[in-house]
Amino acid sequence: MPDAGPLGPATVVVLGLLSAASFGASDFGGGLSSRRLPLFGVMLVSNTAAVVLALAIALATREAGPDTSSMVAAALGGVCGAVGLIGLYRGLAVG
Repeated sequence: MPDAGPLGPATVVVLGLLSAASFGASDFGGGLSSRRLPLFGVMLVSNTAAVVLALAIALATREAGPDTSSMVAAALGGVCGAVGLIGLYRGLAVG
């Protein structure tokens, strides 16, 4: 197993499992919500919650801001991820 750094290997495994569980639960919840509510409303709420959570974590850990090229890559990745989620939620909504 690669070096886990300051975290122990068990902590890394637990965090990985929690990450997988939260991803699965959010995909299920988003698909279920998009059956009852407008798709873009679901996307707006979920992405707003994600941005607020990410900003809170960044402020709490006092991370340095990324450089411009990293911001551009992150924005492009965010757009691609949102397009993918729209497709996933739409597919789950129509069955």
